Amino acid sequence: MKEERLLILVPTKLCSRRMPLKNMRALGNKLLFCYCLDELLVSSSLFSYTKESDIIVATESTSIMGAVESKYDGRVKHFGISVDLAKRGQVIDVALHVLSNINKKYTSLMLVQPNLPFVSAIDYYNAYMLFVNGGRTAVQSIERVEYGVYQNNGAVFVADVGQLLGGETRFVEPMNFFLIPEDRSLEIDTEFDFRGAECMMKGNKR
Repeated sequence: MKEERLLILVPTKLCSRRMPLKNMRALGNKLLFCYCLDELLVSSSLFSYTKESDIIVATESTSIMGAVESKYDGRVKHFGISVDLAKRGQVIDVALHVLSNINKKYTSLMLVQPNLPFVSAIDYYNAYMLFVNGGRTAVQSIERVEYGVYQNNGAVFVADVGQLLGGETRFVEPMNFFLIPEDRSLEIDTEFDFRGAECMMKGNKR
């Protein structure tokens, strides 16, 4: 197996259209985007067979960069992107931009959305293990919306960097799917979602 260098990338924009500044909102005792980072730090410590893994926040916001620096003291890094890319680009566009411009070569990408605060370290770990044990076939997280019906929830995506950069399209096939339980799949996109997360947080020690 080639030496594994894993980029764990968390696109974290300040300029959310439906809920401005949401990633810098305090949910419980943390900023919203910090929940996934804390779980990723636990999860990445389990990747003992990787030669190297880096957690990087891609953002257009100096406020988010400052929060990363002050809270994580180098354990999480940040990568600046343009306001235009943050506003108009899809998360895969951000990932391709970072991979093409960062001064480091990675073999695998884990792409994480920061607005699902209840996804756990074991979810990230299991998604990555499905990628490794599945012959490096790409993995996309899903959730069940009703009996027998599932949808992409955007929490985590894992893929081979060579396949991503060498493909003619942004879509990767074939793909395996990783189910995240309903109680950890809440995605915060609106004020209503945020209030729901606050209610859930009351019964959650995170």
